[in-house]
Amino acid sequence: MEEEKDHWHIALKWIPTSQEGKEITSMYEEKLLESILRRDNLEQAQRQVIKNKGVAGVDGMTTKELPLYMIENTKDIIHQIRHKRMDSLL
Repeated sequence: MEEEKDHWHIALKWIPTSQEGKEITSMYEEKLLESILRRDNLEQAQRQVIKNKGVAGVDGMTTKELPLYMIENTKDIIHQIRHKRMDSLL
């Protein structure tokens, strides 16, 4: 029983406090977002949408229009996502 208490005492040292947990979550979300927004990932996603012959979304944009749109708007889209703004670029 004493040995079990020691294990829990050690384990509790590794459980982050509420503030530490928020910081860890924030760091994880930031790294995940950076991974998602990497140019190679965005280009792969675009190729996959075109390959799958994706249908126009609510914005009515076709896969033929997508490459030019992305060239013209990628920086603005990334900026808006990073700053948690979802303004329409259309």
